[in-house]
Order: sequence, then C-alpha cells, then structure tokens
Amino acid sequence: MKDKLFYDNSGGGVTLSGGEPLAHPVFTEEFLKKAKDSGLHTAVETSGFAAVHSIEKIFPLVDLWLWDIKALPSQYKDLTGADWNIVAENLHFISEHGGSIVLRCPMIPGINDSEENLNFIAALAKSTSGVKQVDLESYHPLGTEKHCKLGKENQFAAEMYGKGELEIKAEQLRNLTGIPVMVFTI
Repeated sequence: MKDKLFYDNSGGGVTLSGGEPLAHPVFTEEFLKKAKDSGLHTAVETSGFAAVHSIEKIFPLVDLWLWDIKALPSQYKDLTGADWNIVAENLHFISEHGGSIVLRCPMIPGINDSEENLNFIAALAKSTSGVKQVDLESYHPLGTEKHCKLGKENQFAAEMYGKGELEIKAEQLRNLTGIPVMVFTI
C-alpha cells in the first residue's frame, strides 16, 4: 500500500461514510477486507438501518462503529424515514458481539434537543455495553440551499448550536452516563 508508512506512524485508518455504507454491502465488505489485509484500523459511519445479515458479514472487519442517533424512537420514522426497531436491533447485535461504538448525535434546535431526547441518549448509551463515547454534533444548515434548488421545504431550517450550548448538554450526558461525551461544531 502506497501510504502504509503514514498509517503505521500516525495510528490512522479508514472510515467508510455516507451516504450509507451498509446500503452497498458487497462493496463495503470488499473494501473492509482489503483495508484489514493491509493492517488498517477500520471504522464505519452508519445510521444502522440495514439488513442484519449485512452487518453480520462485515462485523469482524470493523474496529469502530460510528452510529448515528438522530431522534427519539417515536420520531424516528417521521424524521429519518427509517424504522427504529431495525436500527436498535442492529445496534444491540454490535454491542452483544463486542463491537466498539460511538453514538453520534446531531443536535437540531427544536427538533431533537429536548430533555427527553437527552435522557433517551443517556439511557441508550448506558444500556448498550459497546458504547465507548457519545458525540454531540452541532446541526449545520449546509443542505438548505440544496433543498431550495430541489423545490423542497427544509423542515430542519434551524440555527446552529454554539460550542458552549452543546457543552452544557454534553455535561448533562456525562453526569447521566459516566461515559465520555465529545462536542463537535463547525
């Protein structure tokens, strides 16, 4: 591999990200096999909405799962189009089989930033043994222009949280879970 020395010295690896890597199971599996054969650390960023057999096939090839949690189960279908039960079943499969998970939670003001939502994230993190960290991410309106060009209404048109505001929510989660919580803003 051309950059092997870089990866060896930096401790870096590869992350398969979106769209949704699990929507392309054959490519994802082949890519991860080649990465592992090259000795690279592998991560998959996913919504978790996939057939469980797709996850079972690649599970041994993934070192870290970056798992998006975007809404309460009662809101999941309306806000994401995905079935929460499938996402939850897959998350628990990963955890029960020893996978390492980071929950990644975009905070959209007025949509998924309530106390109820934070309590849900905390309960999910505490009850899922594979969760090593929670990331709170500031929502960014980068897709707003695309929505306009497509003639669609952007239901998520909202201001972004500042780092200080997210840090308050992160501290709440730390206190509820005892798990590291990181804050990411753009």
